[in-house]
Amino acid sequence: KDEFASIDKLGSEITANPKVIKYRLARAIDYYLVKDQANALNDLNQLLTDNPRYYLGYFARAVIRWKQLDFDENNDIKDENGKVESVTKIDIKNPSYDLIRDDLDRVIGLAPDFAYAYYNRGLLMCALKDYQSAIADFSQALQIDSNMGEAYFNRGLANLFDGNTNKGINDLSKSGELGVIEAYNVIKRLSR
Repeated sequence: KDEFASIDKLGSEITANPKVIKYRLARAIDYYLVKDQANALNDLNQLLTDNPRYYLGYFARAVIRWKQLDFDENNDIKDENGKVESVTKIDIKNPSYDLIRDDLDRVIGLAPDFAYAYYNRGLLMCALKDYQSAIADFSQALQIDSNMGEAYFNRGLANLFDGNTNKGINDLSKSGELGVIEAYNVIKRLSR
């Protein structure tokens, strides 16, 4: 109820002040929170048309596209007759991956010190099984913010998947030290 009220209020603000970035970004986030990705993306597309150098708009659009793609790939859908069709897991040829990567590349170009852009692109590269690129992106995120336990964790997993067991365990251990408790479970399973 609060999100819908906020959407309405922000709509009025956008009508009165169409060039104020914060209103359109806030409404896009509210739309996303009520699971209306289409309107969230419409707001972000308009925001980026008006403000093509606003890196947070690209970042938000990449996140929303990825969440939608993840939902689509990990949930069953019904065909026109109501029959449930299982959706296959990650289809690396899906053009949505390119759109997400393009947005994250744009963020990195506009804000090269924004660690979360590298981190998210690293996650994307892991999903696409490009572990070398993922490791490079997680490493760049860690160069910017050495306290990102999640980046150590995911770089550790990427190293493990790429066959670098020692590097993987070292990264997992560091992520555990930084509070990612799940890392210790992975290390424990590896030592069996």
